[in-house]
Amino acid sequence: MFLKIEKIENYGKFSNQCIGSPNWGGALRKVNVVYAPNGSGKTSLSVMFRSLKEDPDLVNKKKSFLSEKSPNIRLRLEGGQSIKFSNGSWNQTIENIVIFDNFYIEDNIYLITLKKEFGSLYFFELQKKEEIQKIAQYLDSMKRERGKLADRRKNFRRIAKQKGSKYEVDKRYIAMTQGISDLDCVIKQKERERNEITIQQRDLFREKINLYLSCFSDSIEIVSLTLIEGKILYSIKINGQIINTKDYDRYSLKYSLSEGDKNALSLSFFLAKLDMIPNLKDFFIVIDDPFTSFDQSRKLATINKLVSLSSKIKQMLLLTHDQYFARDFYRKCEQEKLSLQLIGTINGSVFQEYDIEDATMTGITKDIKVLNEYLIKGAKNQTEMREIARCIRPSIEGIFRLKFYQYVNQTEWLGDFIKKIKESTNGSPFYRLKNSLDEICEINDFSKVYHHSNPSFMEEPISNTELKNYVKRTLKLIMEKI
Repeated sequence: MFLKIEKIENYGKFSNQCIGSPNWGGALRKVNVVYAPNGSGKTSLSVMFRSLKEDPDLVNKKKSFLSEKSPNIRLRLEGGQSIKFSNGSWNQTIENIVIFDNFYIEDNIYLITLKKEFGSLYFFELQKKEEIQKIAQYLDSMKRERGKLADRRKNFRRIAKQKGSKYEVDKRYIAMTQGISDLDCVIKQKERERNEITIQQRDLFREKINLYLSCFSDSIEIVSLTLIEGKILYSIKINGQIINTKDYDRYSLKYSLSEGDKNALSLSFFLAKLDMIPNLKDFFIVIDDPFTSFDQSRKLATINKLVSLSSKIKQMLLLTHDQYFARDFYRKCEQEKLSLQLIGTINGSVFQEYDIEDATMTGITKDIKVLNEYLIKGAKNQTEMREIARCIRPSIEGIFRLKFYQYVNQTEWLGDFIKKIKESTNGSPFYRLKNSLDEICEINDFSKVYHHSNPSFMEEPISNTELKNYVKRTLKLIMEKI
């Protein structure tokens, strides 16, 4: 588990990111959600961890444009061990990292790439690792025995030829030949057993892919998987039409699949792959923008699957440019978690702790929160107090629109609502507010001075005592009167 990011310098957007500022101390948790607008360094982070797993040159390729110095990165693992990138390489690599990003999508959208990341086994064979190793050891033993027996028969034949003997009818030669034949049968049988395990696990992988696909799409299904030279070619059913690998010249998945369907396929491949890894609890998973090109109906399914995944692994880093996706995932995830934001500065991108709930609040919710927090925390200066005063009118207007949604529209404002109350008669939905009319008018008169529609609102003086009085009256009006 990564305990801390201590330093990222001269790398991508991170020209000089020494972690430890008041905004964030660098400590990571089990689940780390990073909201990063496009262009702020999100991809650089996923590439950094990909490099740590498989290729140090990836970091060198993303050296900061304006820096003459080499990338300098320092991470801290649990137990205090330091991982460093300096002088063009890492001081060690980490195996248990799996990454979903644009590079994964590109490598796996038209066929599934099988990288040799788990020794001699395909990832979908890992659950049968002990059984496969046992067969492999037995095969090695039988092949060695056959080799020895073949050498003995060869020597026997050579000596017999030198002596002019008829070795073909010699019982010893016949016995050795029969022994070799018997071993060949055993070897072929064990190789069939080994191959059957691969086929069974490959088919299980396909079932898991389709299980995920069914959550993202009702029109796509993987029909078959074929292993060829370290790759998996797949036949796919789209809207009832089966496209086999031999049909790829006639049907282009590149053009026949929507971007959302391509994302659904690659994400399903990725999640199914993780299901086939038996020691997933030891893995660090990086997810970079899983929601790209997904419509709203697939958003919830994606969140649910990632939340489930977060409980099965060692640690997760979720990167996204969609703060509402980040918020919805963060709400559902029950693991120990952290919310961060990447922001661009003159000196490059930096991390900040990020209140995702507060950042995604809009409209009336945010305005009322500002008023409540002011009563608790106060305001630092006149500028803050003017912004608080500005929230008074939209808070009241928002409540009116919610409670009287049948009788008002979005083009009407607090002055229009006051007029409706003044002109209301018994039986009107606004009539019950006549007793509060003076209070509403007074609050309106105070707040409109500080509204943006007043060109000189920034010059208007404001009293902390007066502001606190009107904020209290506004919240009471909202809670008890309207």
